[in-house]
Amino acid sequence: MKGITSDFSDNSINFGEISLRLATKEDQAVLYRIFEESRMELSYIEDENVRKSIVQQQYELDDVQTKKMFPRAEKIIVQYKGKPIGRYTIDKTNTDYRLIWIGFLHTWRSKGIGKYIIQSMMKEATHYMKGIELEVAKFNIAAYQLYKKLGFKIVMDKEATFEMYWRK
Repeated sequence: MKGITSDFSDNSINFGEISLRLATKEDQAVLYRIFEESRMELSYIEDENVRKSIVQQQYELDDVQTKKMFPRAEKIIVQYKGKPIGRYTIDKTNTDYRLIWIGFLHTWRSKGIGKYIIQSMMKEATHYMKGIELEVAKFNIAAYQLYKKLGFKIVMDKEATFEMYWRK
């Protein structure tokens, strides 16, 4: 990825230091940690054991459901200077790309990395004359606003989520 630098209030991200690789079985701990940190809606649960149990169940269910619905999807580890900082799951096997899941460790959010990754996907999808579809929870306002800013349009308003689509 190109050596673009983006300045933020507390640090500078050199996007040339971002690398991607397929997740392996050895990545289970970091995959779980990213998933766990993304479950902001469960932070209200005061009993940590109960919260951890719910997150573990959701993680396992998400994994089973993704494998069933998207058997050829790839889990990608996002690294900064070789250190795992995020992940996404994408299925590129159909007419359009399907971004199934994207998340970053808490300390790596709001630094432009997700935007950079999605813009890279958009360039690749354009090259292969494909669009990108995704689903975003309505309560995830920051993600929804990012997708909208990048040109994604709502194609279906579901009860708790928006189905969104982008194509150049």
